[in-house]
Amino acid sequence: MLTHRNRRIFFWSLAVIFVIATFVISLYATGYRFNLSWPLKFNRILEKTGALFLNSEPKGADVALTGHSGKELKSKTGLLGKKIYQTPIKIKNLLPGEYFLEVTKDGYWPYKKTVNVFPGSAAYVEDITLFRQDTPLKVMDAKLQKISFTNNNQNLILEQDKKIISLKTEKEVNITITNTTTTPALKSNLNIIVPKDIKYYTQINSEQILYANDLEIYLFNLTSGQRSIITRLSQQITGLIFHPKGFAIYSTNTGIYIIDLKDRTNVTELIKMKKIAPPILTPKGDTLYFTAQDDSGTGLYKLAIK
Repeated sequence: MLTHRNRRIFFWSLAVIFVIATFVISLYATGYRFNLSWPLKFNRILEKTGALFLNSEPKGADVALTGHSGKELKSKTGLLGKKIYQTPIKIKNLLPGEYFLEVTKDGYWPYKKTVNVFPGSAAYVEDITLFRQDTPLKVMDAKLQKISFTNNNQNLILEQDKKIISLKTEKEVNITITNTTTTPALKSNLNIIVPKDIKYYTQINSEQILYANDLEIYLFNLTSGQRSIITRLSQQITGLIFHPKGFAIYSTNTGIYIIDLKDRTNVTELIKMKKIAPPILTPKGDTLYFTAQDDSGTGLYKLAIK
């Protein structure tokens, strides 16, 4: 049987625990967390947290977030086998700092990015585009050569062979190549305002173009005349395409790559073969066509990327 003194000790102990618990819950509810990572920094033991909003195309991608001494927040399985930490998601109560984000989905190339979370604010990474990780399919035998679309975007032109291939049937069609069959060249005043070493360019909008010389890709503002470098390569660039989701697709003699124009460190090698001619992209932005050489010879190939 408890004595009067022990009952008072027990009562006040519960009261203290209740007050502390209420205080801690209130702190968490208002966006604060205890930062007990080693070594302790007494001026940062209690920190205002931030949030991270993530979304991707396609949705349902797994999210792994690493930061603060390697502590990892990653996909895991919850009740009834339902996965959590998948896009779209809002991750709350993150301690301020730099995190390494990796977004993955079966059949797609991973997306990697460094993000910064600031106290009392939310960081948004809601324009993540995942590209398909696919194997190129051989459409037909063909020489290694430049290809283009007809002006209605319904056929391919094998320019050296002077053949037209239907995108619908992927077979040769009997159409005569004339000036009205081919897509007209993009008109602009580029020869006046851009550097003389320009070899390839693709228009983004009325104010911006992407252009490349042998080893560098630039974003160029037609109005201000300012340029910023996207990437610098050790291999010669052979072709350049702007993807409407905000990416640059470029080719070398042996590979095709895609780079995020916002996060320019995020480069993906889409395909590598013995020899590749410059690709072209369908208007929907979902398939690349190109001629290439592999162990079985040369041919016309297609690669689904969306």
